[in-house]
Amino acid sequence: MGRCRVVEPQLVRLPLSDGDWIDVKGELNAGETRQVQIRQMRHDSITPGERIKLDPAKVALALALEYVVAWSLVDAHGRVLDVSESALNLIDPDSQREILDAVSAHDATVEARREADRKNRLSASTSPAIS
Repeated sequence: MGRCRVVEPQLVRLPLSDGDWIDVKGELNAGETRQVQIRQMRHDSITPGERIKLDPAKVALALALEYVVAWSLVDAHGRVLDVSESALNLIDPDSQREILDAVSAHDATVEARREADRKNRLSASTSPAIS
């Protein structure tokens, strides 16, 4: 029997400054990864047969919008903000950068773990030479 290839939903809480936090997905599934790629694209420059161009302003934001599921951020009246692109754009630039950096670091950790798992599977599936 093969390995389970389904991404099991799990949450990871990442701490932010001043006691705030964000809850992010443990890892993205294939559909969510595709959504990140679509959100990062420059839609004004799509030409058949050419490489797709990314919009630098959207790269980190697209990742955050797919990963973040909850947070402790509140408005001026103490109400928790909905997780959305508009909320990410309402907060101060330092807070936005902190969230984007935390999500990017989490994604890098997830990708490093995936790469290590791939290498382990490849080395485990290599049959020893017959003597």
